[in-house]
Amino acid sequence: MAAKARKTPKPATPRTAGRFCWSCQRQRSSQSFSAPGAGRYLCRECQALGKDELDFRSARANLERMMTDDGLVRRKQRRHFRKFLDDPRPRVKELAEHLWRLDRQVRTEKLESEAQPEAPANDGTAMEFMAEEG
Repeated sequence: MAAKARKTPKPATPRTAGRFCWSCQRQRSSQSFSAPGAGRYLCRECQALGKDELDFRSARANLERMMTDDGLVRRKQRRHFRKFLDDPRPRVKELAEHLWRLDRQVRTEKLESEAQPEAPANDGTAMEFMAEEG
């Protein structure tokens, strides 16, 4: 009779208490979420903010997802990002314009740094080795 293969126990995964509120970006206890807001992942404090503020926070999260950590708008997201530049909500439009200027500034700095040739470093290269031999 063949021996049964033993299942290895799964490693214990760390459990987080409560839920994550997308609006305030915090891990909150389950008691901080009321029944209507729980499905929308909004804590009670953020539910009280109002529709305009929640719309702004949602748009801000969408804009931030389109950007890299360096402050660049991803190439495939640029067309969608430009829609926020024409947004009728003034706060969203202002934020999008600020992030677009930041993107342009970072890209310009990156191009300038790539265009400047770097001076060769004298770090024990072949030329120094040849000079020592001769």
